[in-house]
Amino acid sequence: MRQLSFFKVIGILLSIRLQKLKWRFAPEVLVSIARGLILGFGISAMHFLFDSVENTLRDPSVGWSLIVQAVLILASVIVSEQFLTQADNYLRETNSLLMRGEILNRINRKAAGIDPIAYESASHLENIEKATKGAEHSAWMSRGFVDLFAFFIPFLIYVGWYLYSLRPLLLLAMVFVFIPPILSQIVRTRILSRLENKSAPFRRQYEHYEAAMCGREFLKETRQLGAFNFFFGRYLKSLNLLNREIWNAEGTVQIIRIVMSIITIAGYGGILVLLMLSLRDGYITIGAFAAVFAAVERIFDIVNGVILWGFFGNVSENLAYSRNVVAFYNLPERDGDDSPVHICDIELRNVSFSYPGREENAVSDVSLKIGKNETIAIVGENGAGKSTLVKLITGIYLPTTGQALINGNDMRTFSMRGLFANISGIFQRYQKYKMTVRENIAISQGHPVVAAYDDVVFEKAAMAGVEIESGSYPDGMDTVLSREFDGVDLSGGQWQRVAIARGLYRAHQLIVLDEPTAAIDPIEETAVYNKFVEFTQNMTGILVTHRLGSAKIADRIIVMDAGRIVEEGSHESLLGQNGKYAEMYHAQAKWYS
Repeated sequence: MRQLSFFKVIGILLSIRLQKLKWRFAPEVLVSIARGLILGFGISAMHFLFDSVENTLRDPSVGWSLIVQAVLILASVIVSEQFLTQADNYLRETNSLLMRGEILNRINRKAAGIDPIAYESASHLENIEKATKGAEHSAWMSRGFVDLFAFFIPFLIYVGWYLYSLRPLLLLAMVFVFIPPILSQIVRTRILSRLENKSAPFRRQYEHYEAAMCGREFLKETRQLGAFNFFFGRYLKSLNLLNREIWNAEGTVQIIRIVMSIITIAGYGGILVLLMLSLRDGYITIGAFAAVFAAVERIFDIVNGVILWGFFGNVSENLAYSRNVVAFYNLPERDGDDSPVHICDIELRNVSFSYPGREENAVSDVSLKIGKNETIAIVGENGAGKSTLVKLITGIYLPTTGQALINGNDMRTFSMRGLFANISGIFQRYQKYKMTVRENIAISQGHPVVAAYDDVVFEKAAMAGVEIESGSYPDGMDTVLSREFDGVDLSGGQWQRVAIARGLYRAHQLIVLDEPTAAIDPIEETAVYNKFVEFTQNMTGILVTHRLGSAKIADRIIVMDAGRIVEEGSHESLLGQNGKYAEMYHAQAKWYS
């Protein structure tokens, strides 16, 4: 992703903060401004107190009333400062949590709108990983700018005015104290931005290997195959590569920081010398000297904390992550007409498709028409292009060349929301959601899972062969399907039936069955395919299968080989051609002879 400017990133983050926080934003800003001014006013209050003590000691006739007044003012400043600090901390924590949630929400919504083909690209997966990781950093960075503009700048303005009123040279000396840490943080920002871009691939690798070693879904196979040491070696290698990048970057940063800190400390010493000279030459009173001398360390701590460890310190790290978040927001989405598409006929005209980063086509020069309410089966060997063809037919992927039409209109003119509105699917690689049976089925329609839809849930569960009254589901439809949440685990076949019910539950005019019965025994498989014939009577059906005996139920069979359609027709006509289909069919038949 192209690197965005510092000011554009900040502008977008502050805009999001204002939109999300609404009425909460004004108190946050006002409290920060008040806190900055009260801290600055504390120096004047100390100055007044020390001058009052000096004047009283020199002229006892002045009385103690002036000292009492000065003490009360300083005490009021201290109490106000504590109150404002607590209020500021509360607003900081609560508002940053809201901001983080909003950023993650926008990342997820953005990811849903991006063209699905992007998920076949390693760089896009890195962009998602970097953007998600940057959510919290972006929340704190937007808060950092509130600190800068609402707290730090008012504080500096007040302190600058105060020092200038004592002696202009004091203000000039203070400015030189700020410059070195600011320069060091600018350099640090650039270094850490490069680090984040270089380290993202290594981080994704070691997280994957870590999951392969310890993750629940990998645990059984990893242990049985004795593959732990293999993954552990890969894990250490990727982790070492990541650490090497971090060490190199941080080493450079620390050297720069040490040099700049030495310059800053020298400036701090210069201010103290200038204070003593100003007192000797009569530019300031003893009270002013004592106040500034007592406050200069606090001023230095505030400046040092904000610049080195606060806003400017965090911005070095946060800016790299925030740039990833904002750049991800700016990625193009696949847009078009959102109106639900009522599916009549689908046509591919001389369609070819290749995956990102691949020169060869996964599908080459395919032309195909699918009529309304027609059922087709797509068969072929592994790697023949079956799944890719289905994704082109349903509009998940758009052709690299050629045209994909639905009802005579180019699929590019429709948004994904409109295109997929009346399409459902049942896939071999289904998802196991750690929720109740009811939620696992009804989630496919997108509306809240409520009792009003229970009849439909039970109907689709029965169609898919989910035996809800059996002992496998102790709480019926409310059985949680995860031991991690005090529920139950299902067998592969039981999970597959739940996934089939999920696909049937979604309102659809076209349904795709992509090897949905791999974990079901042959008798159950036959029952599922017979039911498939029933519930596709008044809709379009696409069946992808390796088991050619199942393809007989289709009106037409499409035979794929090396990304091309090499044969099409009914089961009997394809056997009569004695071509690719017949070869595969007879090869499978030998196992049943």
